[in-house]
Amino acid sequence: MVNGVDYLVRLAAEAAVLDPDVRFVGIGDGRELQKVRDLAHSLGVLDRNLLLLERRSKLEVAVWLAASDMSIALFTGPSIIWRDAVQNKFFDALAAGKPVANNFRGWQSIVAEEAGAGLVLDPHDYRAATAKLIEHLRDRQWMTAASQAATRLARERFDRGQLAAQLLSRLETVVAGERA
Repeated sequence: MVNGVDYLVRLAAEAAVLDPDVRFVGIGDGRELQKVRDLAHSLGVLDRNLLLLERRSKLEVAVWLAASDMSIALFTGPSIIWRDAVQNKFFDALAAGKPVANNFRGWQSIVAEEAGAGLVLDPHDYRAATAKLIEHLRDRQWMTAASQAATRLARERFDRGQLAAQLLSRLETVVAGERA
């Protein structure tokens, strides 16, 4: 529920009008899946420009992500829910070198936008959000730069090895300080 996947359906409906060649794929399950399928069917986008796949293995999701141009991270509800949240899909997208579009202005969307690896879409104006998304998808120069920025961000700021080494160093400093 907190992801508000109906937003993706509404983007697909707008894209069907603005640029019918743009395709969306949602992967996962949850209690809202049937409701989302019903909305997609009623808006005429299900299996047209929106494919909704049930849960897949991490390996299969990685294959879909590698084939994509961009990842979309969604949140809905009060800002307390998403303001400081970070989704695994955010890190997966960066690791795959994919820009991330977000429909919220929280920690992860700000990090991505400031690094040039993402954009923030209007959470309420679906037409404006879709137009912005399509504009960026069709801008090959922006897409290339954003993909490179995503890879750079993954390597320079979120590499597990580097983060583990930093944590170990800080823990050793704290322990050494307690011994003194």
